[in-house]
Amino acid sequence: MGYINIGREFFAPRFGEPQPQPAQRPALLDPGLQLRMPPFETIMGYRPGNATLSGPMLERIKRVAEFVANSWRGAGAITQIRVTGYIDPRESQADLGRQRADYVRNALIDALRPLSPGLATRIVWTTEDRGLAQYAQVEIYLWAGPTPMPVPPLVRTPSPAEAGRRMVPQGQETPEQRIDRILRTLPPAAPKRTWSQAFWQKLDDQLNSTMSRWKVPTSLRGKIRDGIHAGIKRGSEALIDQILDAAELPGDVKKAIKSTARGISETPMR
Repeated sequence: MGYINIGREFFAPRFGEPQPQPAQRPALLDPGLQLRMPPFETIMGYRPGNATLSGPMLERIKRVAEFVANSWRGAGAITQIRVTGYIDPRESQADLGRQRADYVRNALIDALRPLSPGLATRIVWTTEDRGLAQYAQVEIYLWAGPTPMPVPPLVRTPSPAEAGRRMVPQGQETPEQRIDRILRTLPPAAPKRTWSQAFWQKLDDQLNSTMSRWKVPTSLRGKIRDGIHAGIKRGSEALIDQILDAAELPGDVKKAIKSTARGISETPMR
């Protein structure tokens, strides 16, 4: 078996290349073909600097989940799914493509759960961040059959905005680098509660709104979101304080961000 094709021979879009247009009738590719086809689905319509998913995006993901669930009723069961995130030329957050890929993967898993309980655990998932593309987007590739998915080497292309960020003298850390170091050295989380995709999306929407209102630099927003996620998962308010201190934000801005995070985490989700 092999990748799912949607009509044109085309690999992942790079900067300056045409925007892929999903077709309506996917078909299985010959397994001997090289990886030169468009994705099964492309999720577009992201707000600048944002990874959260709108209603229309979630509907597209739901249709992908329905196709995957239905595939297990025949001979062409989807066994592996690759989700690839991109940023556009104006975006400078280095981790934004990865966040977008993670959100789409999590939404796919959520959409599969009521369609076929346990199916998501039988699928091999690959998420990756390839950096710059002409459009902010996430691509979904589907693979059918027992053979390994041919994933090309990961080469991440920075955006012009990302590459043009200020240079830092050797030996000095930027706030972004400082937060990265804190997050890299955290022990594994041992959560006492499972948080839904809807919770994280609502949290990120509110955090983005607060940080935009207080004019937090866009290069810091993704790092702060990651730090608050880590703090909530560990039930550690001290970690959230540490992340906000590392960001070198004024006291009133830190207070507003922390208040937003606390308000969402204490709000029951329906």
